[in-house]
Amino acid sequence: MALEIVTSPLHGDSHAYHIGNHRPNSTQKFPVYLITLGAKAGLEKAILEVMCGCSDPPIILYPTDRPFSTQCRMALEHARAMFLPLGGVLSADAKGFTVTDLFTRSLARFDDEHVLVSDGKEMRCIFPTPPGTRWCDVHIHFKYTDQVVITTPGKTREFTCHELGMGNTRTKKPKAIWDFLYEVAGNNGALDYSIGNKDKNKDWKNQLSKHLRRIFDMEDDPFRYIEEQKTWKAKLDLSC
Repeated sequence: MALEIVTSPLHGDSHAYHIGNHRPNSTQKFPVYLITLGAKAGLEKAILEVMCGCSDPPIILYPTDRPFSTQCRMALEHARAMFLPLGGVLSADAKGFTVTDLFTRSLARFDDEHVLVSDGKEMRCIFPTPPGTRWCDVHIHFKYTDQVVITTPGKTREFTCHELGMGNTRTKKPKAIWDFLYEVAGNNGALDYSIGNKDKNKDWKNQLSKHLRRIFDMEDDPFRYIEEQKTWKAKLDLSC
């Protein structure tokens, strides 16, 4: 775990501390919080306060392994947070403290879901696409204008435009290629001159095809050309 150390308590009386940021690469960071409360009500309140202040999925460490309420666990899972009791993070022996296998596996799963992987000068997010998946098995649904739910056989994940490499890190807004994907989804997967910009659609289509192939690690074009309609049609299911 590449941890950038910081120490800053949250506002209020939450007993939650922002102790660092997990930095898996040079462009991403995920906040790491330590909560010192053990009582269930106080612990869950602190967890909810942490998540309300996070724009990125957090890593939350807490002192007790008592079970959470259904509502709190659902909120954690919806935020795609990693959460572990301290007993599941460190183990002690005569030589001192060592990180547990549970923490290592949990962090690996967290990284698999969230981390953008370097590909030369570009960034690609490898979706855990099951072997043998075809484009017709891929479903992308816009939950919000800047967030999608991606489903393949046995796999469902939520991503923001930034997590898929289609967000502007400076302005925090979606890039034009994301807006184009949204328009294609709203047009039932058809790429014709009723959407976008007729002078740029061909270039945007090529960019979008390249980006989708990187995300899903698939080689063939996610669009097919329909000669009689003079238009491109998505092989995958797109909706909004």
